[in-house]
Amino acid sequence: ELGDTLGEGLLATDIDGRIVHANAWCTESLGLSNSELVGRMIGDLLAPSDRALYRAHLAVLRQGRTDRVELTLRGREARPVPAYVSIRPMFNADGRLEGHALAFARASEGPSTDPAHDQGELRLREIIEHTSSALYVRTTEHALTYVSPQARRLLGCEQGDVPTSWRDVLSKHPENRLGFDLASNASKTGLRQRPYELELQRRDGTTLWVEVNETPVVQDGRTIEIVGELTDISERRHLEDLLQVELDLGVAIGAARTLEDAARHTLEAANRIREVDAGWLYVVDADSGDLVLVHQVGLSSAFAAAMTRIPASSPRSTLIRGTQRRRLEVVDPEALKAVSYT
Repeated sequence: ELGDTLGEGLLATDIDGRIVHANAWCTESLGLSNSELVGRMIGDLLAPSDRALYRAHLAVLRQGRTDRVELTLRGREARPVPAYVSIRPMFNADGRLEGHALAFARASEGPSTDPAHDQGELRLREIIEHTSSALYVRTTEHALTYVSPQARRLLGCEQGDVPTSWRDVLSKHPENRLGFDLASNASKTGLRQRPYELELQRRDGTTLWVEVNETPVVQDGRTIEIVGELTDISERRHLEDLLQVELDLGVAIGAARTLEDAARHTLEAANRIREVDAGWLYVVDADSGDLVLVHQVGLSSAFAAAMTRIPASSPRSTLIRGTQRRRLEVVDPEALKAVSYT
């Protein structure tokens, strides 16, 4: 009764988006009775062009944020009712999300002249465009229907160059199979899956790792779309990979019986960190100061033979002992041409 005395609309939905309460403003403005509103999906009241934006906005709200957005409601006979909408998450006593509360204020048909609304829109845009997470909405067939500006930046896409499906941006990393299976399972069952990780490929060919959190939107027992949130975890994955390489190298060197074995494990570890075409490891002869090749990977036979032992006085010894990237070159007698390595 108190809600009916307010000069704005109030709606409450359950976690699936089904309306469980509507005040008098909503019934009068939309031309729908209370019985026509309660039990209806909130998406049915939104213009088709606004539904994806609303789903993306809910993903932001799940981070504990609240703000305003301008949406167009559809009343009786699809009559448009532009409105400013404030959406707040509702939690139960255990802190679990159980639904959303929506407050509506009628907006004019023309451009907004409400400073408070304009500021709210700016805050919302700032949240979506500067959050570390990227938002998207997809169909159960993995077709993308909404991609936030942050998601476009992650993928290196221009505004008009947005992928139509996640299949377009998945790399060939074997871990992607598990993530894709979980995504498909969410589409089939309508149940939220645990977060998973994917390696994506940007437009320029470089790759990045993201953590994916998806929430299925279920209507009448059927999954109609998936709201997703991406977080760039490339730096974390890189550090985890480096730590694993370090642990594996420590075990391998501890079990090595010869210097050659230790050198081989070291080069293999270096190649896991940064893929190289070739590598070699020298030790210094304690008597002569010469460099002695103890292990190499990927060198041509001519290059390896020419580099097996390098006198301490040789310019090549100075290059190899140095810390800068240099180019070494020897003549391969078999190919009758120079072979060089950086």
